[in-house]
Amino acid sequence: MMSATNFNADRNRLWKRIAEDFRQACLLRREGKAADATEILEKRLPEIIAAWARVSGLREPERRERLNDLFEAEQKRVDDIWLSQQIILRQMRDILIPSLCLQVAEEVREVMELQMEHVTAALASISQAPTRQVAPPANAALPDATARIVKLPQVVVSERRAIPSFDDLPAIIDELISQDLRESARGARGLALV
Repeated sequence: MMSATNFNADRNRLWKRIAEDFRQACLLRREGKAADATEILEKRLPEIIAAWARVSGLREPERRERLNDLFEAEQKRVDDIWLSQQIILRQMRDILIPSLCLQVAEEVREVMELQMEHVTAALASISQAPTRQVAPPANAALPDATARIVKLPQVVVSERRAIPSFDDLPAIIDELISQDLRESARGARGLALV
């Protein structure tokens, strides 16, 4: 024979299971997984409700009322959770992610500037290295200073790359790095050629 303590524990366990399974079905429906939700609502939940009804000690109208109250409370709970999640996701999309992108871009820019300082220093030391001068023949004309300048290819505006989607953080970082490298390379070439 089942003791009163075991009886109550079994009844409470079944009640919690009904609440958990119904909540899970509601969440699955919200996620668009209707087949999984239907599986719970039509197969698992009826068995658990029947087991609970046998040990509840309540009459049919009272059981229905308690179940309806439970289902309404769980549905409201899922709706509140879903709404909170949507608000958080919107805040992340509109505020947090752009802020993080700017922060990462600034950090990447700082690292690139530091690297370019090293490159610039190395180029400066190379350009200042002593070279052996060969004296021009006495009758040769002195070369024009502009003859040493090499023309660099011009970048046409239409050749610019497409801007990546703001959701694609790795592409944004790659674009910022390549943009900094291009700008730094232009500056370094200008220093090396002068």
